Amino acid sequence: MKIKITTKSLIALGMTILFAILLYITLGYGEMTRRVPLVVIVPGLIVSAIQFVRDIREAPAKEKPAEAKDQPAESETVVPGEGTLKEKLTPQEKRRREWIAIGWLFLFFAMIAILGLSISIPLFILLLMKIYGRESWRLSISVAVLMWAFIYVTFVWGMRSDLYPGFILEQLQK
Repeated sequence: MKIKITTKSLIALGMTILFAILLYITLGYGEMTRRVPLVVIVPGLIVSAIQFVRDIREAPAKEKPAEAKDQPAESETVVPGEGTLKEKLTPQEKRRREWIAIGWLFLFFAMIAILGLSISIPLFILLLMKIYGRESWRLSISVAVLMWAFIYVTFVWGMRSDLYPGFILEQLQK
């Protein structure tokens, strides 16, 4: 068995260390306060540790040859009504898609900061499904409303906690 340290294994190690630190910090909280973080931290620690071990034990035979790195990557795209299509992606197209995903993520964070969670969650889901996913209005609105209801029932009603109101609502309440 050959141990191989790669960027992928270093990321998994970093995540394992991060989850271990968060677990240590969370164990200092009160009994009721630490319940929710532990639900996320413990599985995250387990999965990241398993991934790290798998990454460092990966056989060198699984590595792509040097000339294959410049070749287009293969991607699967799910097209509604047509199933899964395989397509070759150039490195530029792959990079473009990664930047689009990062842009959507930043949009979500900005929406949360400005509008708050109660408005941002359904609005973001609606935008993402309608614009990026090209789903129908009916499906997009249904999923957005169901997600908002799930978040509201879980956190506001079930846990009796307030969702972040956002910058605009905070200013209006002053």
